[in-house]
Amino acid sequence: MKIQLGNGKSKKENSLALLHGEAASSAVETAGCAYQSPSVIAAGASAQGVALLSTLTNLVLSILLIKVPSLVEGKQTSLKRTTLLIAVVSAITWLPIIFVMLFMKNVNPLLLTALWIVGLVPTTLLFPFRDNWLAGLVPAEKMGRYLSWRSVIAGVCYLATFYLMGFILDKTTGFESRSYAFILALAFLASAVSVVLYCGVRPLKAPTNTEIKPTLTFINFLKDAKKSYLGTFILFVSLYTFAVNLAGPLFASHMLSDLKFSYMTFTAVLSCEYIARIISLTFWGR
Repeated sequence: MKIQLGNGKSKKENSLALLHGEAASSAVETAGCAYQSPSVIAAGASAQGVALLSTLTNLVLSILLIKVPSLVEGKQTSLKRTTLLIAVVSAITWLPIIFVMLFMKNVNPLLLTALWIVGLVPTTLLFPFRDNWLAGLVPAEKMGRYLSWRSVIAGVCYLATFYLMGFILDKTTGFESRSYAFILALAFLASAVSVVLYCGVRPLKAPTNTEIKPTLTFINFLKDAKKSYLGTFILFVSLYTFAVNLAGPLFASHMLSDLKFSYMTFTAVLSCEYIARIISLTFWGR
């Protein structure tokens, strides 16, 4: 699906091209987020500290995400404004982490954990608003192919940035805190680029259908979950995610602290997932 900027192109095509660029900048920011646990480990956190970081992050995000659907389903004319506001906050929250890693000689793992949680909240909340905005711009018949190309762009940029960050950390082992400040500055710049790209994407038109939909509560969802394929699927994904997260957050601690992996080896292991995505997603999209 070729989407190019230029004269004669519709605002929708220009917006979709900008969102492809946002996929690249967002991937760079995500690569920075992937060094969340290693940065806390470098600050002196134990496996318990890493587990605490993961627990508090997921708990806070889960509570906040419950409110997101009602906000997303509000007035579509305010969707661009809301997305831009969250994107700006997301970019700003990188700065305290960078400042601490750059200027503090002995970084307190608990302080760094708190800063990461605060920083990840707007970054994660941004995704539902952006995706809802994107879904309103992409034609339904082209959605699969568009998302597959978007995922490939994001995967390639993520891998390139992830390896670059791993290389920088590997070559500057004696200056870990400053090295982390540098790679997280890359994530901050990418987040700022995303804000600029969002400014150029056209807002969605206000919905013409004013029909009031029944409110879906958590209790009602649990009661009706077994009656639909979607409910069964959501329960399966929830239980699967719960099982994975029992050990998942501790892999970084195990590889870096116990197995003594270098940052490049750590990067290579984690990148296997994205290599598989890049190879397969274009086929899944079709």
